[in-house]
Amino acid sequence: MRKFTFIFGLLFLTYMASAQWPGAITIEPENATAWDTITLKLNINKSCNSASFDTVSQIYMHSGVNINGDRWQNVVDFDATGANGQAATLTKENDSIWSIKYVPVEFYDVAYGNFVLEINGVFNNGTWDVKAADYNADSSECVDFNIPIAYSPVTMEPQEANAWQEVTLTLNTSFSCPDGAMDTVSKVFIHSGVTIDGSAWQNVVDFDATGANGQSAELSKVSDSLWSITYIPADFYGVEEGSIVSAINMVFNNGTWDAEGKMTPYDSTMSCMDITVPLETNIGIGENVAKNTFKMYPNPVTHILNITDLENVNRIEIFNTTGQRIQEIDVNNETIQIETENFENGIYFVNFYDEKGVVATQKFIK
Repeated sequence: MRKFTFIFGLLFLTYMASAQWPGAITIEPENATAWDTITLKLNINKSCNSASFDTVSQIYMHSGVNINGDRWQNVVDFDATGANGQAATLTKENDSIWSIKYVPVEFYDVAYGNFVLEINGVFNNGTWDVKAADYNADSSECVDFNIPIAYSPVTMEPQEANAWQEVTLTLNTSFSCPDGAMDTVSKVFIHSGVTIDGSAWQNVVDFDATGANGQSAELSKVSDSLWSITYIPADFYGVEEGSIVSAINMVFNNGTWDAEGKMTPYDSTMSCMDITVPLETNIGIGENVAKNTFKMYPNPVTHILNITDLENVNRIEIFNTTGQRIQEIDVNNETIQIETENFENGIYFVNFYDEKGVVATQKFIK
């Protein structure tokens, strides 16, 4: 496994040295994974062969993904549709910027449990007469875009579970950050907490402690690179009934902080990130949590978020993924509209309250 990690790291460093895409491609939100809704933007003025796009009326994306270290997998041709039925066409935002909003794993039909490390692509005008690509730092030739995206080394089964269900978290140390740090460890521990009512890292269980249910934070070895832990999050973290638990927040180590396993960011110059695994929140637990019947649309949202069926709600709060409260609104009608134009792109959580407290949490994407 060390050999694989070394080779992958060498390939990644080679890629970073040979390709530039200086502003030609951006992804929003920056630290999205392939399982998130992303907006990929192409600046044709900063791409290779940019002049040839001066008069085009439409741009198409010819692309695939890097799955588990292999580039150009699950290719979607520029004149085809993705596995989710979405066309490979971009939308013109201004004279230089074209964009496409999509969920990569749905578009490229990637099975859960795989690791998507990059989006590989080139762009054209509907034929190959005109082509936008990346610059090669070592020559004047154009090369494919190989665009890194953030990826988590953790999978959860069942994939769509709530905090009151038994889940198995599996860590693949081959894809943890920093690269190679966890390759030779003899033990792995989880240092973790949960996002409760929009606030991350609550009810923390230290790696060298036991959960509220007495369970150890040590993982079991599955294979050379796979380690797992099975537990019920609400029991392990001592979550009170009626709380809305929307995610598990975690990092891993070897029993000390000499070796650490986190999430790989989209940019290799950035620090490793804490890992967040989302949980379903639409299943009521306890008397304060009602069945989630509220409707939010459009989702993803650009300018105005509509929320309906608020008969028993008197207040809502909006949080970002770091737990910061963005907005609080008193509710006096069954339907409200929220202006989101000034929100940063990313994932947000909406807490719904009645006179007893939180009744539900829902997520939307800007």
